[in-house]
Amino acid sequence: MSTPSDMEIELIGDTSLFSNVCELGNKVTGGISTKTWYTSRGMDYISIDWNGLNGAIELDLQEPIELFGPFDLLTNFGTTEHVKNQEGCWRNVHNLTKKVSVHLTPVGPNWEKHDGIEWLTPIEFYKEFAELNGYIVDRCDTVTWPHRLSANRLINRVRLTKVKDLTFTMPKTIFEKIG
Repeated sequence: MSTPSDMEIELIGDTSLFSNVCELGNKVTGGISTKTWYTSRGMDYISIDWNGLNGAIELDLQEPIELFGPFDLLTNFGTTEHVKNQEGCWRNVHNLTKKVSVHLTPVGPNWEKHDGIEWLTPIEFYKEFAELNGYIVDRCDTVTWPHRLSANRLINRVRLTKVKDLTFTMPKTIFEKIG
């Protein structure tokens, strides 16, 4: 069974608080989807990825997603930085989140355009996103990515709890374009 990384599990926290999860992207470790890890903890699971692989629902995250949700838990472990239209993508993040959203996203330095990465997300974005859209920031920091091939890269580690159901407002914080 594929499991999320230790960093991802720490951000998710107590899984008994969630009855369902929406995973942005098609998270696969060692060729195996993480679906089994979530469902073994009693959560209904869907993943959304334009590639439609491994049972992911084939949808474009920059277009409105209204067929599903909201979900108790939304995970974004390396997905939003691949989407060209950030406003549409983050509107979906907000609309698909019922309780908690967790994020691991790249921030400079030492990232280059590869595997479709378009954007680096500044840490200030999450704080502004939370303030404008009715979330409490449970965790928001930047850490070195604990990956043997990329130890000099930094990622944002973020956990947001939705406390108000507000209409989405896009933060004014500017993303760094790669390439």
